[in-house]
Amino acid sequence: MARGITIKMAENFSTDPPTSDLRRQIVGGGMVLVIVQVLMIGLRLAGMIFITTLLGPARFGPYIAAFGIFSFVLGVGQSGIGVFLMRQPGKLDPLQVGTATTLLLALSIAIVSIVELAAAPIADYVRLPEFLPVLRLMMLALPLQTLSIPALTRIRRDMDVKGMAVIELIGQVAFYAAAVPLIFNGHGAVALAGCVVLQYAVMIILAYARSGERPVVRWDREIALRLCRYTFSFSIANYIWQARSLVNPLIVAPVLGSTAVGVLGLAVVILEILTIPRGMIWLVSVAAMARVQEDLARMRRIITEGMELQVLLIGAILLGFGWLGEGLMRPAFGAYGDQLFALYPYIALLYLTGAMFNMHTAVLSVLDKNWWLVLYQGVHIAVFFTAAAIWVPRVGQIGYGYAEIIAIATYALLHILVARLTGAPDYRLALIWWTGAAVGLFWRQISVYAIAIPFAVLFVPASQQRLKKITTDILSRQTVGRLD
Repeated sequence: MARGITIKMAENFSTDPPTSDLRRQIVGGGMVLVIVQVLMIGLRLAGMIFITTLLGPARFGPYIAAFGIFSFVLGVGQSGIGVFLMRQPGKLDPLQVGTATTLLLALSIAIVSIVELAAAPIADYVRLPEFLPVLRLMMLALPLQTLSIPALTRIRRDMDVKGMAVIELIGQVAFYAAAVPLIFNGHGAVALAGCVVLQYAVMIILAYARSGERPVVRWDREIALRLCRYTFSFSIANYIWQARSLVNPLIVAPVLGSTAVGVLGLAVVILEILTIPRGMIWLVSVAAMARVQEDLARMRRIITEGMELQVLLIGAILLGFGWLGEGLMRPAFGAYGDQLFALYPYIALLYLTGAMFNMHTAVLSVLDKNWWLVLYQGVHIAVFFTAAAIWVPRVGQIGYGYAEIIAIATYALLHILVARLTGAPDYRLALIWWTGAAVGLFWRQISVYAIAIPFAVLFVPASQQRLKKITTDILSRQTVGRLD
C-alpha cells in the first residue's frame, strides 16, 4: 500500500513545484529519511533481539502468526483510498476527504467484525498458544491506522517527508518503550499486541497534529462511487501481495508449530528491518519516472539505474548481516540461531531480487497498468503458496526457503510485462552484482571462499565505471531527481 501511495504522489510532481525546487525537496527529505531509517534499523534490531531473547521463538510465534494476519487485513482496510485522495488535483475537497473517512471507518469496522467472528476457527486451525487473545487485541489497531490515512495523505501531498519520517520513528519508539519493560517483567505475546495498538494510537495523534486536519465523517454518493471504481484494481493487487504474510500462520504453523513460526517470523522481521532503505530509493526513482512517462528511453534508463542502486545498497546490507550477524546475535538466539541462519540466505535472496525489480512494479502503477500488476502478483503468490504447501511438510522450515527461491522465477513475467510497455531495461550490470551477492549469501552452503565473489564483481570494468559515477553523483548531491 505504501508503495502505491508513493507512486501516485510522484505522479502529481509534474504539476507541482518547479524542477529545481522539487529536487531540493527530495534531496532534503532523502537526507532526513537516511538518518531516520538508520535510527529505525538500530532501534528495531536492538528491540527485537531483547524481546526475542526474553520470550524465545516459541512464545514469540503466536505474535508473529497474528501479525501476519493483521498485516493482510491492514492492506485490505486501506483499500487504495489514500491513493484516490493523493491523485486529486489542486486542493482536496473537504467532501472528498469526509466521504473517504466514512468509507475507511465503515470498512475497518466490518473487517474487525469479520476477523472477530473468524478468530476462534482460525485459532483452532493454527493451534498456537495465546494466538486468539493476541489476534483479537491486535485487531483494535486497525481502525486507528485506517482513520489516519486522510491525515497522512495531507502530509504526503505536501511533500512533508520529514514529518512522515518523524511520525514513523516516534511510533516505533512508543512500541519499544512500552514493550521492553512489559516483556522484561514477564508479560508475553499479548503485551506485544497491546503495544501495536499503542503504536498506531500515537501515530494517528501525531498525523492529525502535523497535518492540521481533523477527522470528519461526511457522505457523497457520487464521490463514493468514483472512489470505489478507482481503487478497485489497485486494491486487488494489494490484497494479493499481502497474502504472502499468510503463509507462516496458515501453512507453517499447523505443520511445524509455534517455535518454527517464531524462528521463521524472526527471519522475515530481520529482513524487513535490514531492507528499510528500499523505500527511499523507490521514492526517488518513482518521482523521476512520473515526470517522464512519455519518454520511454529515459524511463528505461531510470529503471536500469534504479535496479543497480537497489542491488548495490540492499545487497551490501544483506551480505553484511549474513557474514557478521551470526557472531553478533548468537548470544541472543542460542540454539535457534542455527535454524535462523540456515533460512536466512534463501529468504534474503528473494528480498534482494525483489529490490532489483521494485522499479518494474513502480512502472506498472505509474502507467496505470494495475491489472497487469494483479496478473504478476497473482502468479507469484500462487507459485509461492503452492511451493510452500509442498515443501514445508516434506523438509520442514527450509521448505519455506525453497518456496522463496522457486517464486523468484515469477519475476520473468514481471520483466515481460514491463518490456512490453517501455522496452527491456539494461540488466547486465545489475545481474553481475546480483550474482555476486547471491553467491556471497550462500557462503555457508558453498565455501567460505564464496565471500570473495561479491568483492570480485566490483572490480569488473563496468562496475568500476558505474561506481565512480555513483560516487561522483552522491558527492555533488545530484543523484536525487536526475532524469538524464
